[in-house]
Amino acid sequence: MDVNKVEDIYALHFVFVPIIQHHLNTFRNGWAHHKLRTENSRTPTQLWIQGFSCVGEDDEALTGLEVCWYLMSCNEGVEHKFSGLVG
Repeated sequence: MDVNKVEDIYALHFVFVPIIQHHLNTFRNGWAHHKLRTENSRTPTQLWIQGFSCVGEDDEALTGLEVCWYLMSCNEGVEHKFSGLVG
């Protein structure tokens, strides 16, 4: 391996970038779905989605934002699909 050769650097990127990205995605998904004791065992993802459900439809910050997730209803605790355009 020669750090001055473009081919060697490309080969390292070709081999290791997908592996590193896979591990980062695994960590991100685990972190986003771990339960928080101080938030009544809700996950960061649930808290983030709950924030969207508490915002009014005429909120300028959300106009044109495409939303397509499985949401957890705040009041019912029932999973349902929400797909569409907010705003």
